[in-house]
Amino acid sequence: MSGGAFEYHEMYIEEIAECIRNIYVKQKNKKWVAWARNEDMYFAPHSKGVLAVYKKAYKALRVAHIYAKAVDYLEAGDYGDEDFLSNVNMQLEKLDKEMKSGLENIDGCEISHEGYELPRIYWESSD
Repeated sequence: MSGGAFEYHEMYIEEIAECIRNIYVKQKNKKWVAWARNEDMYFAPHSKGVLAVYKKAYKALRVAHIYAKAVDYLEAGDYGDEDFLSNVNMQLEKLDKEMKSGLENIDGCEISHEGYELPRIYWESSD
């Protein structure tokens, strides 16, 4: 495994981005939303405005991961300056293409509700 200058912590950035993308894709899927509503009477789908922010958050985190991973490889001695610059540009271009195709079309997103637990909302009484 290459890198290690940051003890591979940049992987957490990618994991958070993927979690946000999964939420986004599920919230955009009408069948999944119908299932979620059926499972939890307190479930409310996110608004278009919230989903737009989730999409921006996903991209920002992916950009942060691309930079962090490239810097990690450079500082660990796996990349030289040219490799660093080339890889960063290539990864950013790839991300732009993915974003244009839509978050729903990026490989690896699971829409199934199997094994998924809805967050529970507990209402406190004002008594």
